[in-house]
Amino acid sequence: MHDYVNEERTERGLSALDFDEDLRDIARSHSQDMAERGYFSHTDPEGDDFSDRYEEFDYTCRVPTDDGMYYTGGENIAYTYYETNVRTGSGDTVYYDTESELARGIVNQWMNSTGHRENMLADYWQNEGIGIYVTDENRVYATQNFC
Repeated sequence: MHDYVNEERTERGLSALDFDEDLRDIARSHSQDMAERGYFSHTDPEGDDFSDRYEEFDYTCRVPTDDGMYYTGGENIAYTYYETNVRTGSGDTVYYDTESELARGIVNQWMNSTGHRENMLADYWQNEGIGIYVTDENRVYATQNFC
């Protein structure tokens, strides 16, 4: 997925993101939490969001802006199914039976969502981490965190 994200960025003249293992761990934890507790949201049932998860993992993000402020991180989430027919928003059906197809499909979901696309293509991000969790029913939760 990291390669597909950077492909989308470099095709648009943006710099590639470095892969951050600490952000991956944060992302993976959120994907697993959503799967195990049966929710799909940037905010967990206790009201915690990505900034709380960064703090829980003792991760500090301070990306400077042009006006002297800082971005403190960002997050994209997605879910789909592996080896199961999935109807897309356009009415098409997709079936992912390889890791590469699944990865490309999730990146496509983000690219087809205005907010997720803007986040993924923001020129100020320097790092990303992606965490995937697959349930026994082949439901796939994906979280992408940025700094």
